[in-house]
Order: sequence, then structure tokens, then C-alpha cells
Amino acid sequence: MGAGLSAVATTAAQAVPQQSGPSWPGNLLSMNNADFENGIGDWTSVSNISSLTTGTDAFLHGHSLKIVAAGTGTSVIQLTGASGIEIPVNPDGKSDTYRVGAYIKMAAASGHTTEFDLGCYDSSGNWLGWELGTPVTNNSNGTWQWVEDQIKLPADCTHVQGSPRAQFTGMHSGGPINMDEAWFAPDRAALMIGAYAPSSSAWQTNNGNLGPLQSDKVFFGGGSPALPGQWNDPSNKCYEIMQAPNPPAQPPACIINLNPAAGSVYTEAQIQAFFTGLPADQTVIMVYHGEPEGDSFSGSCGSGAAEYICEFEQETGNVRTAAANLGLTENVFTSDDSASSAYVANGAGMSPTACGWIVPSSSVDFYVEDHYERGWADGSNLSLQTGNGDPGYNGAGAPQWNNWLGCVAGTGKPIGLAEYGLCSGGANCNNGSTTCGAAGSTTDDTNTLAADNTYLGNEPSGSSPTLLWEYWYDKCWEFDNSNGEITKWQSIENQNGGAIGG
Repeated sequence: MGAGLSAVATTAAQAVPQQSGPSWPGNLLSMNNADFENGIGDWTSVSNISSLTTGTDAFLHGHSLKIVAAGTGTSVIQLTGASGIEIPVNPDGKSDTYRVGAYIKMAAASGHTTEFDLGCYDSSGNWLGWELGTPVTNNSNGTWQWVEDQIKLPADCTHVQGSPRAQFTGMHSGGPINMDEAWFAPDRAALMIGAYAPSSSAWQTNNGNLGPLQSDKVFFGGGSPALPGQWNDPSNKCYEIMQAPNPPAQPPACIINLNPAAGSVYTEAQIQAFFTGLPADQTVIMVYHGEPEGDSFSGSCGSGAAEYICEFEQETGNVRTAAANLGLTENVFTSDDSASSAYVANGAGMSPTACGWIVPSSSVDFYVEDHYERGWADGSNLSLQTGNGDPGYNGAGAPQWNNWLGCVAGTGKPIGLAEYGLCSGGANCNNGSTTCGAAGSTTDDTNTLAADNTYLGNEPSGSSPTLLWEYWYDKCWEFDNSNGEITKWQSIENQNGGAIGG
């Protein structure tokens, strides 16, 4: 199975080719090499491949990498070859672990495996050899499947070339393979780890104190500013973040919550105007009316959840068309954003077993939840917290998370936390208080961060990775380092080589 890269040294004098296309927060692969909306990127055939093109059978967006086997046996592709693109690894000088994964679809048949490998070089350009992954068995039902491996690299491996390499076994002549949404990233709890702040200056301060951060959240409509008529508008916090004297290395992914007037959506023309000027390396995740479960909806499709889903699907169509018209498809994603408090047994809102507010997977790329641990942060992870917490927010935390997760886990779509906050300092942790953070924090907060870090990194959905973990660093949810909270959060961000971008 060891086809591919030969031992070719590079020198400091040689120009190192760069990946084609803009970068993507959290991912060592560029958008072109991960999402395939603009061709095959820098992927090349190695062996037993008759064609390497793009196909329209995609997991997300409109295209995937289409690999067709030339004959029986193992088919191999890699990200360029020897003396090609160098991707730095182990920036901390340690032996770090990297996650390599992608959504894979093969013809319905048994006997297929997928293996990812990384080819290592040292700082002098000497070839160190392949670090081989473990073959993962592909499903036999012909559907999309998330395939991932964790590969630990030796400390003297400073960069990889010809990597990742993917090997597909059990192939026959003409056998198709589709690959989409490829990740090569430090092995952390989520691909993107970030924090909310109420203003661009506050986000920049948080980035310096808590970062490097890779995401932020912004709200338009309702009680927030109106949707701007173009990206570079001063009311757009995501734009303003990059206008600072010392902006982050790349734009943080921006979760954009759209909240137009009741019973309406933003038109395709409005969305397209807003996207005008969107930078090539800016990732946006568009949310229609986050936390809908407690709100009133009424319109042409009925009322309640049915009307909400109808409006969400209309908005998704407008967002996707507007992005495509501007050539921004690979930058723009859509997501459902749920309120955790609606998913507790016997709580207010929908029944946790109905899942009636969850938008169909055809209209979303991701599923995220807003989850606040209101007084029940006890050192255990999201799925285990059983304390009573704030009685005004439907009791314990674990049922809220577990019931929501049960609603979305079967979709196979990436999951995440678009808002996450800890408050162990008293029953009522919200109401705009500024005293619940450091003043009420305990070692339980630090231990809870650690527990959730492990839990989220272990793919709790069972079939998809954790995309996003964003802390709501505002008002009562702020923490200082009195019990090591900031140190713990930064260790989570910098795990296995740290944040990419931000």
C-alpha cells in the first residue's frame, strides 16, 4: 500500500509552492483542496486511477472530488508530489497529533477501506518517511460517510509534502469514489474554536487575551443592526475585526444570525448585496433565526415549527443562490442554530422527542446549538451534567444536550456549539449580570472546560466531526484566570500545535 512520495530534499533557497485557493479557519487544507467547488485543487493521481475530476454528487455545496479506479486493487491519490507543497506541522516543536478526514462515498459494496497517510520531512528537508494511518472500513450502502484518523507525527517532522495521501482498497475497474469536505488539522475538540464579543474591539481584545480565536458571531435584524448593503460596512463586526491596526492572520469564521421581520426572509438581492466585497478567505456560516423554538411564527406554511422551517428553507435558497452568483459557494455555509433549553424533558417549548424544529438536512450544512451551563458546571461533560442549575432554564444540562444531539446525530452533518457559556456562581446566571464570571467561578469551571474538550473531540454524534466551539465571552459568562480558566481555554486552543488562522 506504500505508493507515492520519494525522498527528495528541499533547501531554504527553493521557493515553496503554496496551495491553490484561499485558506480556511482551522484547516491546513485550502478551500480548493477541501471543498472542490473550483476544480480538483492540488490533488494528484498516484496509482490505479483512470480519472481525477470533480463530480456533482457532493456532501456539501455542489461538487466533490471524483476518483475513478483504473483496475482492481488499491487506488491512491495525494496532495501534490515530492518537492511540492509544504505544509508546516509541529509548530511547538513537540510530537503533535493531527486529524485527517473527509466525507467519502463509494459504490454500494463491501470490502472497501480508506487510509490517510502523512509524509514527513525535517527542517533541513530530509525525508523522514511515511506516518501511516489506520485503514477505516467504508460502509457498504453507497452513502456518504465521515472517515477520519488521528496521526501522531515525530517531533522532528517540521513539514509534510505529498500529504495527505489517501488510499482506497478493494477497487475494481471503473469503481467510483467521491471525496468532499477534507480536513487536515491539529487534533482538537473542534475544527474552529472561537469566542463571541459584542464589538469588534472587544473581539480583538479577547483574541489577544484568550486567543488565537477562529470564529465570532454577529446578529442582523430584530433588535440588532439591519443587514448591511455590502460586506465592508462599519456595522458589520466581522468586517471591522480585520480593519484593526493588528488584525488576526486571517478572518475568523463568522456565524451570521439573520433575523428579518416576522413572516419574511431577506431576498436573494439583499443577501447578494451583503456578500459583495466578501474576502476570498472569509468563511461565513449563515443562520436563519437562531434559537427559534420559543418564538412565534405564522405565514403561508402555517404556524410554529412548520412556518419556521418553511422560512428557513426559503432563506437557504436565497443564500446559496447569492453565493453562487458571486463565485463564493465554497466560502458560504448554512446552519440550523437551536436553543438547548427547548430540549429538556417536560421543559417549555417543543417535546424533546419530536425534533420538530430541526431543519431538514438538505437545507443545512451544519447543526449547532446554543448551550449555557447555568449553575450546573460541575466538572463533568455536556452529556453528564445532572445538577438542577438555574430553575428558570429548565433544570439540568445533560438532557438538553443529549435530546438535541439525538435529533441531529443521524444526519451525518458536522455539529457544534455556536454559543457556549459556563456559570457555576449561583442559580440565576443571566439577566445581564456582570458578576457571574470571575466572581462566581470555581475550579468546576476549569474542570468542565477540560471535560467538554475531551468529549467534543471524540465526535459525540457518532457519525460526524465537531466543527465549532464558540465561547460566549460577554457579561456574566466571562471568566478570568483565578482558577486557571484562561490557561485551560488557551491549552484547548493550542492543543496539538494550536489554532490554524485566527
